[in-house]
Amino acid sequence: MNSSRTNAKSVTAVAGLTAAAALILPTLPASASPQAHTDSIRYVSVKSCEIHGSTLPCGPWRLEMHSGKEHELTDARTQPLDASGKPVKDLTAPISVSGNGRDVAYFRKSDNRLVVRELGGAVHVMSEDALPEKIGMDSVSLQLSLDGRRLAVQYNDENGHEPSRVYEVAKGRAPAKIPGRYDVRNFSRDGSTVLVVDYTDDNTSRSLTYDSDGGELSRIDPPQVVANNAPYGLSTDRKTIAFFTGIAPKLSLRLYDTSADMIVQSTKVRPGGTDSPEAVDWTGDDEITVHISHTDKAGRTTMRILLIDPETGAVKVRDSYTVKSDAYFYAACGA
Repeated sequence: MNSSRTNAKSVTAVAGLTAAAALILPTLPASASPQAHTDSIRYVSVKSCEIHGSTLPCGPWRLEMHSGKEHELTDARTQPLDASGKPVKDLTAPISVSGNGRDVAYFRKSDNRLVVRELGGAVHVMSEDALPEKIGMDSVSLQLSLDGRRLAVQYNDENGHEPSRVYEVAKGRAPAKIPGRYDVRNFSRDGSTVLVVDYTDDNTSRSLTYDSDGGELSRIDPPQVVANNAPYGLSTDRKTIAFFTGIAPKLSLRLYDTSADMIVQSTKVRPGGTDSPEAVDWTGDDEITVHISHTDKAGRTTMRILLIDPETGAVKVRDSYTVKSDAYFYAACGA
């Protein structure tokens, strides 16, 4: 999922928010209160400012916490640099938060290196070619796995020449590579597998999976009911894709088995509201997590994170929040 947008109130969301996770925020001293050690990120945002008659992102990234507190990520770039090294003032720089709310991937302001910061303190620096020559930060999208242990980096370059990279974050080097013409969609719950989509010359789509070393595991041309209904969630079994069909509030959660090339389950779901899921993840063997956002007539955006039982269709609200009204851009946990 891309993290740069030109419009205010955009969202990049990956499901999988966990309960509060142990951390020490980068802006807090080691002697911070015990609550700081048990907090986690709901979403990140950047403020909108009127500058010389234009609405632009300004100030540092803000970490919006489950506790309701806000902390600044001061070493992250807010505006991306283009291929010539000039700031793109009406865009936000790529950023991604892991599903468990413990890790943040971004381009560091001091040296423009791609890093992943654990909120417990460690900073992992990715290899120097994470930003290839002649590709600007404005052409990069980032996606952390749910546990933050892997990072997918995708490039929007001409003809998809530059391969996407999948880093093992703790190492930060020798990433796995996936052909750049493929669109990276989703990590499996355990981060071991990446689901990608290839758009063929016949105007159809092909689903492929790769392991974390860059080895192709499967490829299949799914039926149109699958191809036309992203987003997708890939199970740890590496073969089961969850997706939704229908029009909210009446939806069906479907499971597609890529090895058998068939839909193996369809369950009616009523998530409430009139908006469809924009991110789908397996967060348990029998648990699907979805993010659904809604923007009202006054421009207020509310995010709901729901847990869905794929067998029964039962829905539980895991979290709900209203995005700050001054946000130029926000990215939900996993963005």
